[in-house]
Amino acid sequence: MNILRSIVWCMPFILLAAGFFTSRITAFRLTRYGFYFGVLFCAFLFDLQSTSFRIDKIDILFALLVLFVLSDFFWRVVRSKHLWLRIAALVTGLALFSWNYHEWIIIGPKSLNRLWNSKRLSEFKTKHGLYYVKQRCPEHWRKSAPCDMVLLKTRITPFLEQRLDKYPIPEGYENSTISLVWDTSSQSVSVQMVGDNDTLWTLGDPISRE
Repeated sequence: MNILRSIVWCMPFILLAAGFFTSRITAFRLTRYGFYFGVLFCAFLFDLQSTSFRIDKIDILFALLVLFVLSDFFWRVVRSKHLWLRIAALVTGLALFSWNYHEWIIIGPKSLNRLWNSKRLSEFKTKHGLYYVKQRCPEHWRKSAPCDMVLLKTRITPFLEQRLDKYPIPEGYENSTISLVWDTSSQSVSVQMVGDNDTLWTLGDPISRE
């Protein structure tokens, strides 16, 4: 298991190196570019609509696939004949990689599984779809980083979910029992987070329903 975690932790670096070699391959270039365009277009739509896969591990795999596609383009630009373009691409690419994967790198393989181990606390089914609340506590290099309570809803298919609202658990409530009270009295679905007899926050669907 430790070996498997180490391999998964190394995947961003492996894919970055793989992009270097695939960027030099000329065979099936148009087919590959068509596939790359489809991946990046889906990633754009997912980000625009706050949509992701319901299974966290598949979401991680999709993110790694996007990294591979971008690394292929990155190495092509780095080999440009224009020195200024090569330098700009190298600095920008490494900066973006470090920014997006700094937590992945810092936490190491031992705690990596917490990136995809979210816990579903409650769910509520309506005619508009299935709503549910997940608690996500990604390992962070800052030990004081809070867990998040996230309200999600199934989207289009049972395999996709849309993030509707998010709230970080405030300091002092990390070990408290938080109750979730669903409310459908209005036109939108909402859920109250109650901890120690205090209403901490209300997560809700910002889009009104008829």
